[in-house]
This record gives sequence, C-alpha cells and structure tokens, in this order.
Amino acid sequence: MKVITLTAPWSWLAAARLKEWETRGWQHTYRGLLGIHTAQSLIPVGGPDGLRAICARPWFREAMIALGITDPLAAPRGCIIAVCILAEIVPTHQIRRQLEPMELAFGDYSDGRFAWRLTGMNTLRTPITARGAQGLWTWGDYAPPRPTLIQMAG
Repeated sequence: MKVITLTAPWSWLAAARLKEWETRGWQHTYRGLLGIHTAQSLIPVGGPDGLRAICARPWFREAMIALGITDPLAAPRGCIIAVCILAEIVPTHQIRRQLEPMELAFGDYSDGRFAWRLTGMNTLRTPITARGAQGLWTWGDYAPPRPTLIQMAG
C-alpha cells in the first residue's frame, strides 16, 4: 500500500474527514489506495510548543474539540491511522475559490502548489506503528480485505 506521512495535526484532520484536500508542493501520477501516516517528529511545526500553538488557532481549536484531543502531545504519532483513496491531484489555483473557509485554513493553497483529494477515508480502529518517510512510500504488510466468495449450489 502506498502511504503518505503527514505532520500532526494535519494527519488527524484528514483521518477525521475534516480535511478533504491535502496540499503539497509536488504532484504524483499515483491514484488509488493510500495510507495516512502521522509523523513522529514535530520539527516541521516547531516542536511541542509549535504543535500546541497550531492546535490553538481558529478552526484547529474547534477541530481538536470535535476529535476529542485535549492534549495534542498525547495523540497518536508515528503510525498509520487511516486508509483512503487518492482520487485526484489538481493545481491549487483551480479549486481554492470553491473551498469552504475551514478547508482553506487547513492547507496551503498558494500558487504553484497541488491539492490532493482524499476520498473514502476510513480511520483504523488500531493504528499501525510504522516509520514514516518523505514522498509516497510503500508499506508492504497491508492488503485490503478481500471479499469472501460464496459458492452457490446450482
């Protein structure tokens, strides 16, 4: 399964379906099943104090309440928390005017960036501990459940 590592709190927002679009500075040809991994590191957000500050911003604060996250430092990190479908990737300038204010607050829709549409989000009951990576990476131990075929007597 292909996986993308997102820094907290953006991974939590995506897994909870509060964020449909993930913005990136790059695009990819891959479309299909995609795992959402929460990075263990908080360096991109400025460490523990940076995470707390982001979670206190408007829209983020309300989202943390809705998610039941009272202490962002205690929420899951370093694990795959959801599985979805990467449905499309479009330049941000093509969609930003049609997005709700909350969605805009949860991404960087500046020119030259790309919006990745995440659909069919399913949060895992039990997060899967995994080491993340930059870009899209492959976690080989997961396969979606196969439907059980029932042999019909004829």
